[in-house]
Amino acid sequence: MARLPEGSPWLFPSRKGKANGFGEKEPQPITVRGLGYAVKRYAELAKVEDVSCHDLRHRFGYRMAEKTALHRLAQIMGHDSLDTTMVYVRGT
Repeated sequence: MARLPEGSPWLFPSRKGKANGFGEKEPQPITVRGLGYAVKRYAELAKVEDVSCHDLRHRFGYRMAEKTALHRLAQIMGHDSLDTTMVYVRGT
């Protein structure tokens, strides 16, 4: 968080922003591939095996279901169907 550019609209900005006309890089969101790389890197540093972005998404959905109404959680997670959200709510 200390290195997050002031006013950044993204929590995880890419370090590969496009250069503007002033020799500075314009902030951009991290890509899906970049996020996968970061998760893999930090999982290895923490000596945690077999974890993915999708595993973290499931954990998020499971934990949020304890505090959030199901229809709201579906909105947050971008699900059209409550059945899809229920997959995240059930422990795996």
